[in-house]
Amino acid sequence: MEDVLPQYITQQGHKLEIGGPRPPATVTNAVSWRSEGIKYRKNEVFMDVIESVNLLVNASGSVLRSEIVGNIKLRVVLSGMPELRLGLNDKVLFEITGREKAPSLSSLFPSQLILTPGYSPADEG
Repeated sequence: MEDVLPQYITQQGHKLEIGGPRPPATVTNAVSWRSEGIKYRKNEVFMDVIESVNLLVNASGSVLRSEIVGNIKLRVVLSGMPELRLGLNDKVLFEITGREKAPSLSSLFPSQLILTPGYSPADEG
């Protein structure tokens, strides 16, 4: 297991190598909610991470309750049906520091999103 993780968790980008011709999306019906032939002048992905810190302190200065609530908003302007890989590695930090309520990928994204083949919410354990 230790040898496998460094292959997938990196600080480097990933460029998709385009191979041979692919069948049209209508054949596989992989995503019925996206129209065929979408084209943009520039391919862009905008991500806004909005965090809110809530803290409750008593009169002596002791922290009674604290939480960080986050929201991720995406604006995706991509032509065709490219593969987009998004990695969020903060869960490892939560587990190391012993924090509770670490986010899972399945809770962050809508059900229409196609996650990596072989992905299972059970793997997030």
